[in-house]
Amino acid sequence: MRRAIDLEHWAAFPHSFDRIVELIRAAGAGERGDPPKSIVTLGGDIHHAYLAKVDFPPENRVASRVWQAVCSPFRNALSKRERRIARAGDSRLARAVTRGLARSAKVDLPEVRWRLEEPPTFDNQFATLDIDGDRVELRIEKTVPGDWRRPRIETSLERRLAP
Repeated sequence: MRRAIDLEHWAAFPHSFDRIVELIRAAGAGERGDPPKSIVTLGGDIHHAYLAKVDFPPENRVASRVWQAVCSPFRNALSKRERRIARAGDSRLARAVTRGLARSAKVDLPEVRWRLEEPPTFDNQFATLDIDGDRVELRIEKTVPGDWRRPRIETSLERRLAP
């Protein structure tokens, strides 16, 4: 059903999802050498941008900060209806409904949990990930409508992901 209506998110591909979660867990728990200060997955092509904190259960002993950063630069604009649907996907009601559907289909819920750091943005935007040793910073900037002869950008999200 998810693939049919173009919900191309991780839950539609459980085998791949489980594999990447296990890779991140093992790296963050120090099973592949010293754990990094942060692990950042990067994605796009969803017509908006967001930053989510990913939490593993304490028994997984993940020492790294884990993030999912998503940015679709210079994309086709979503309609107001499509933006409402995208925002509603992170609501309590949507989580309850999708968890109920997963249970009825006998699909196990993932052990990891996501928490949006700020609401998603739907602008023409681009992301920059600055890495300097252990220090990692994410910045999402958007274009400002106006005179094309004097293009402007402004920062919509700036966050340090590792010290």
